[in-house]
Amino acid sequence: GEDARTRIYAATSTDGLSFVREASDLVQSGESWDDLGQYPHSAEVLDSGDIWLWYAGDNGSRLRIGAASSTDGGLTFSPEAGDGQGYQFAPGEPGTFDDSGVKDPFVFRAGDTTAMYYSGFDGNLWHIGYAERGANGWTRRTNPHTGDGIPAMSGVSGSFSVGGTQSPV
Repeated sequence: GEDARTRIYAATSTDGLSFVREASDLVQSGESWDDLGQYPHSAEVLDSGDIWLWYAGDNGSRLRIGAASSTDGGLTFSPEAGDGQGYQFAPGEPGTFDDSGVKDPFVFRAGDTTAMYYSGFDGNLWHIGYAERGANGWTRRTNPHTGDGIPAMSGVSGSFSVGGTQSPV
């Protein structure tokens, strides 16, 4: 936008080559958790035909994952609050692989399960996380012995993935 914040906009085209951006933000959350930036990453089309747009929000301190839904084929979107917060998925507990930020949500259905791969940052490296959505919100993949959240994939410092592993798709 003109105010130096990164926002999600819609654009239209009559020929598929030249696009015109709509005048207002596609997702207007009015929340502080994504007031500096919104970064779209994936869309989930529900059996009902509704669309959920998954994105990362930035407040200058932490990245969190949010969603907005559309019931009109993607013409308008309304923010979807989660677990009493304005966002759907927060960074992990201190000391975990994703305690400093989460972004790049890729949400999908696997049978009766809604699941998500995402990027999680521990302050040094990025990792790929995995979570499933149930009746009580999102649950991270955990170590069965300790209960601690564990990444689905991690890069190794000093290897080809200097900053870790991120963006699951």
